[in-house]
Amino acid sequence: MTIKTLDSFAKTATLDQKRLRRAFAKQNPFANNKGDFLPAIAEELLSRLEIIRFSPQRILNLGQRDGRIGEGLRSLFPQAQQFSMCIAPPPYAHSPQLSRCRPLCGDLSRLPYANQSFDCIISNLALHWSPRLTTSLKEIRRVLRPDGLLLFSIMGFDTLQELKICQTHLDEIHYGKIWPRLLTYPTMHQLGDTMANSGLIQGVADRECFKIYLNDPFELLTQLKKMGTGNHHLDRPPGLTGKGYLKELVHLYRQRFTQQNGQIPVTLEILFGHAWSKPTP
Repeated sequence: MTIKTLDSFAKTATLDQKRLRRAFAKQNPFANNKGDFLPAIAEELLSRLEIIRFSPQRILNLGQRDGRIGEGLRSLFPQAQQFSMCIAPPPYAHSPQLSRCRPLCGDLSRLPYANQSFDCIISNLALHWSPRLTTSLKEIRRVLRPDGLLLFSIMGFDTLQELKICQTHLDEIHYGKIWPRLLTYPTMHQLGDTMANSGLIQGVADRECFKIYLNDPFELLTQLKKMGTGNHHLDRPPGLTGKGYLKELVHLYRQRFTQQNGQIPVTLEILFGHAWSKPTP
């Protein structure tokens, strides 16, 4: 039986890696923004590491955005060497939060590390940006030492469903087709199959789905931009997206989803997973 991985569901939604790196180079995860869920996810991911009996000596923070994961790792494993890899060289790369983690910039599907370099790899909301998730997981398996641990969070399929509904509706009206605009996030079952196909063992995945509430769709779009999220696909609508489309998008979002208290909901589905590299024979 053929195993269906997340990559087989990506279809034509190929990312423009140069555009993606430019967006990540401009992100500002240290800004204190309403609706910023990154700190909560980082805290939840670290809490899962606390309950695993494990004493790593070399840790890779893969897809590092800020210093939250790094600070937590230093608290849990003060004697461990910690390294980090960013998707793009960000403007805050020399900040104290990152400078202690030996930051590198690299491709999530081609890790710039030798075989069996790390006891533990932790990745918070980064792996869904990989152009080939199965390849990235195989690379993670390569650089993990025997009995090494991968712990990660990734966006799930239902994330930003309200925004997706509005974008789909407007694309059908304006273009007669649906353009890839947001990433293709996996379902939990797709993620589980992808982990199994990577060669990692004892893979476990679970999900948490919740909503945040904002005063206006513009808040959501601004927050996504500050996080580096946007339309980074090669297959894009012809020409520039004008202000008219944006106004229609905001109006449609308000019309369909505004709550009685005047706020708009934003759905977030976070998939958590962990897996191990094979022990020494």
